[in-house]
Amino acid sequence: MELLQTVCVVTQQKQTVGDGDRLQLAMRTALADVQLICSRLGLTCRKVEYSHLEYGSTKALQDFFNSDVAIVDMTIKAQRLTLLHQMKVRTSMGLLGNVALLWHSGAEDTESVRSMLSESDRLVAYTVAAASPTGSVGTGPSGRRHCIVLPDGAGGGGGRLYGRLKRLVKEQRRSALARRQAAYLAEVRAALNQRMRPGELRARLAGMRERLDDPDLLSTEVLLTTLLAYRKAQDYSGMVTLIEHVGEQYNSSEGVQYYYAFALNRRNLPGDRQRALQVASAALEAADRPVPSLLALLGRIYKDLFTDSDCQDKETLSLSLHWYRQAFQAQPNEFSGINLATMLLAAGEGESQELQHVAMVINGMLGRRGSVETLTDYWLVASFFEVSVLTENYPKACQAAACMHRLEPPLWHLRLTLDKVALIHRFRQPKPTRLFTFWLDYFREMAADSPSL
Repeated sequence: MELLQTVCVVTQQKQTVGDGDRLQLAMRTALADVQLICSRLGLTCRKVEYSHLEYGSTKALQDFFNSDVAIVDMTIKAQRLTLLHQMKVRTSMGLLGNVALLWHSGAEDTESVRSMLSESDRLVAYTVAAASPTGSVGTGPSGRRHCIVLPDGAGGGGGRLYGRLKRLVKEQRRSALARRQAAYLAEVRAALNQRMRPGELRARLAGMRERLDDPDLLSTEVLLTTLLAYRKAQDYSGMVTLIEHVGEQYNSSEGVQYYYAFALNRRNLPGDRQRALQVASAALEAADRPVPSLLALLGRIYKDLFTDSDCQDKETLSLSLHWYRQAFQAQPNEFSGINLATMLLAAGEGESQELQHVAMVINGMLGRRGSVETLTDYWLVASFFEVSVLTENYPKACQAAACMHRLEPPLWHLRLTLDKVALIHRFRQPKPTRLFTFWLDYFREMAADSPSL
């Protein structure tokens, strides 16, 4: 569906009262301008017969209420009450793109119509003049009649109806774009805030995916919010496909590049992780400053390559350590810190001053966030749990484990935490308490029971 759809109410019935011929000539000429504008702007213009709208035809009402802009000629007095009612219904639905045309038969009539319209409606009064013999006034063929807009007393001067309507339609296109983007973002964010299994969220997002084929709906905010939802749904193939579909206009965004490398690494098809390294490295090189998220992502990709080698590849271990160190130095936080500490342990530096310093900094940051029982972010609680395992403070690890259980995280969250703990235990022989062993076994059993997603 195109972003902007225009509906124009027309009257086919011949008018025989009063200035019937002049009136119909004026309305036909105005309609020709509307159709020319829509054609040149690449917009859909649906014509709705007034009698069908008055009768309440389902098709006519659907076209009238589903369009972003309604252009209504209110020249015929007998039609005004019906047209005003339908325009006010549109306004009550939040559809503010209403343009009322009026063939100017007198100042009193024009002001009467103006007083009946809603504040958001736009009134354009016009008259008809013949085009100059050379066609210099018009955009159509030489000799074509055209409409002239009358000054509206509110800063809108005269000129051709074509030019005034074109400006109004462009203005409404911007408004329609903002409304559709806001509606789409609200729908995605509502899905993000609901507790759903990844498979359920994937199905919800799949139903919305077709709307993103409209390039006018896309913006960096729309794309990043959608990618965040795909990440929550663990639909990494969907993330990769969407980013590759939108093209260079958005691919240059630092945030989009981050999610592209992230999704490639998680999808992990043959060649994906090497491609992820290329994307993240190029994004980092293009940035004019250190980007902690990209630095940490490079650390994560090399860490995954290291674990893929059954922890035998010393080069990927060294590179993972390098990039996590860079991330932690650029912006110390719990997440890059715990990964840096884990890779230091894997590198045989379990007793080094650097690891002790990193653990102390992490503990300090977690301590400033308050008691672990008050934390509601799973990843912060998991960081508390992991650093406690790393420093062999098993009573604190058990305290964090109870909080993790209370937060009821998605099972894939637990699997990632257990993977980190397994890596720590691979390079440091655990001496756990019975309670810690209970929690670890409990979480492992939960993660093993996770359905295939």
